Amino acid sequence: MTEAVQDKGPLSFRAVAWLGYIFAGMFLLHGGVSVILAFLDHKYGEIMEPLMFAVIGLALLMPVMAYVALKPWGYWGLVGINGLVLLLALIDLGQIYNLVPLAMSAVALFLLFRSETKEYLFGPR
Repeated sequence: MTEAVQDKGPLSFRAVAWLGYIFAGMFLLHGGVSVILAFLDHKYGEIMEPLMFAVIGLALLMPVMAYVALKPWGYWGLVGINGLVLLLALIDLGQIYNLVPLAMSAVALFLLFRSETKEYLFGPR
């Protein structure tokens, strides 16, 4: 899986792939650790929110894997996800914790719309 990201494509393509993996990994890690801690603390009523974070992390992982496999829907999925994260972070800019996803999504969108990334995915037009 990671060999495809390391060996193929321009730098912008690989950077977007790794940003996608990091973004999905943040959701998976937060959800997984929170579920385990809720079980250990016997707080079964608080398990649904971390479980949803883990499911969202898995859902975010699918477009990234499709993007690395050079599927067009993976590219458009990443554009949609990063655009939505950028929009939601801009709406609630008062929260300091929104700056990291805002920066990651802005960089990912910039790299996704670079001509070398689009040319590598879709070919010369």
